[in-house]
Amino acid sequence: EARYAPADSQFVVDRFTVHGPHLQAGLTAEAKAAPDGTTLKMDLEVGGSALADLLRLWPTFLNPDARVWCVQNIKAGDLVAGSMKVDWDAHDFEEAMHKRAVTPDSVHGEFSMRDVAVDLLPGLPPLTGLEAAGVITGRVFSVAAKHGVMEFAAGRKMQATDLYFEVPDTRPALVVPAKAGARVVQGPAD
Repeated sequence: EARYAPADSQFVVDRFTVHGPHLQAGLTAEAKAAPDGTTLKMDLEVGGSALADLLRLWPTFLNPDARVWCVQNIKAGDLVAGSMKVDWDAHDFEEAMHKRAVTPDSVHGEFSMRDVAVDLLPGLPPLTGLEAAGVITGRVFSVAAKHGVMEFAAGRKMQATDLYFEVPDTRPALVVPAKAGARVVQGPAD
């Protein structure tokens, strides 16, 4: 359900829902032409959904580099719940459309996932069994999982706990600062 108000140069999505066997999501949004550009407000709520299905619905213009990485490297898993609020003024909208950082408080998202498998680095087996939770803002990306497993050849496996990955400042840079860590509790780390 949507409407367009030409007199106000405003497009409003009152309700957009997607339901299927592996996908549950709802969205409201408002885009409006302002004297200095376009503004956007969006509220997204996602219920139990397969990550592969959600990634296909990720708009290509919203953080396209992160989208490509996720599509190529997340191999399995389900989103238990997720939400994202966007409140961009004309400046933030322009920055986002040109792959530049937006105001930190203009985006806030939270998510939780289960049974996730991800290819972290070339040459390593996938990290599997992740039950993770994360936060996204206009400048920070953070995700943590209580445990995960890598299965190597000949039945060897490495188990880890307290896994995390954080990008404390997502502004474009030649080298984007990031931190990652885990506690190896069993198995070889060679």
